[in-house]
Amino acid sequence: MKYLPFVSTVELRTLDDEPIVTESGHLRISHLDFLIGKLPIAGRLADPEFARGLEGGEFVEVQSEARKNLRDQAAAAEARGFWALENDHAKRIVAATLKPAQPYPGQLAHNFAPFIKAARGILDELPAVMDTQPAASAPS
Repeated sequence: MKYLPFVSTVELRTLDDEPIVTESGHLRISHLDFLIGKLPIAGRLADPEFARGLEGGEFVEVQSEARKNLRDQAAAAEARGFWALENDHAKRIVAATLKPAQPYPGQLAHNFAPFIKAARGILDELPAVMDTQPAASAPS
């Protein structure tokens, strides 16, 4: 199991840092949409790098399993701050994020930096939960 840091929804902006607005409002992309796809970008699961080494039906099965896993845990991933991914799925998602076979759309690419940073920060194990209670003060 690998743990991919969760990224909050990103409001897409132009290169001039203006929000991209459509008829339905500001254009945003969630981490789930970035991974599985939503126009204007194809998701990382659709990138040929994700499919590297898989053939035909095998690719469809792996892609389908990864998509289902991501959809099933989207709310939990947001709440806990990470996606829990099978090792093979994680390896493929990171490769398709960091070295995509299909380049990110040039006018939008800068918006995907938080997702790329998260892929670089994938963890092999969760860090130990730190004690957040203040230390008891010694009697004076």
